[in-house]
Amino acid sequence: MDISKLIKDAINALPDGDYQRSLTAVTSHIDVAIGHLQQAQTTKQTHLFTDAIYRCNQAYEGSIKEAYRVLAGQDPGKKTTSQIESYLERNKVLKPRVLEQLRRYRREWRNPATHDHTEDFDEGEAFLAIVNIVAFAKVCIDQIAQKIAFDAAQATERKPKKQATTEMADLAEVISLFGEQFFEEEVVNIPWSQENMSEAEIAAAIGGFLSNIPGAVVSLDKPLGETHRHKADIYVQYEDDAAIVELKSLKSHNSLGQSIISIDRLLDINPSAGGVIILYDLEKRHYSTYDLGPSLAGARRLLLAPTLDAFDAFESVSRESDSDSPA
Repeated sequence: MDISKLIKDAINALPDGDYQRSLTAVTSHIDVAIGHLQQAQTTKQTHLFTDAIYRCNQAYEGSIKEAYRVLAGQDPGKKTTSQIESYLERNKVLKPRVLEQLRRYRREWRNPATHDHTEDFDEGEAFLAIVNIVAFAKVCIDQIAQKIAFDAAQATERKPKKQATTEMADLAEVISLFGEQFFEEEVVNIPWSQENMSEAEIAAAIGGFLSNIPGAVVSLDKPLGETHRHKADIYVQYEDDAAIVELKSLKSHNSLGQSIISIDRLLDINPSAGGVIILYDLEKRHYSTYDLGPSLAGARRLLLAPTLDAFDAFESVSRESDSDSPA
């Protein structure tokens, strides 16, 4: 596996922006670090192992600066690395797993190399540093991509044509109506190649569009329950009402069955919320909403899926629910 290619592919998939040049520099630093490691292995110039870690540190700094620029909407130009780290941690800008990678890299590699000029790293340490910085940079870029997708969908110039408000239907139904319009009209305006979008980016774009629901607060990857083991792909809150959105590709194996299991588990944790399953296929434009009936916890469950798809798994659901469909 070409680990630096993972980063390059993620950056190349992003739409044009100020962040691209700096993120490209991150990949250059990683490439040089890998080159130092390989050269040291071949020539036995062991000082290059330490040089590899210095390059990894530059990649780390570039990654957090662009996270600060995109996720926090701030200019990193006049901020020190320490100030940016403190801001990202204090304001919980990064997702927990991304923040965990940041802290690990800072503790194991950046701080020792920065604060002790006599530190001398060996081959194993150089290799681990490269693996760690690739992991951190990748998850950091993934979160940046989600933020860009969310903001692009949120900033749509067209107002939702379906005059759905929380006064005319329950929140789950409003979400399904907005979701229908997203796939029918808005998904084509996402500013990058749709075939390269990850499910997390699609969820972010849908979440951004749902944030146009008047008075709604939209969260992505929201932990539920005391242990926070389970997360809602999209969580929408409107006053005292809430809805959980479970997103899955229609092309996934047993997509409907797995989605029902997932949404029921989440609704069991949060029984006062409604549930919406979205089975998506970005090649489809016409979507309909189907009523799946209540969950075991008594919560309403809706299915939003391409209208013309003839999957046997949910064909009977659509037949039974057509008369109740808000679409």
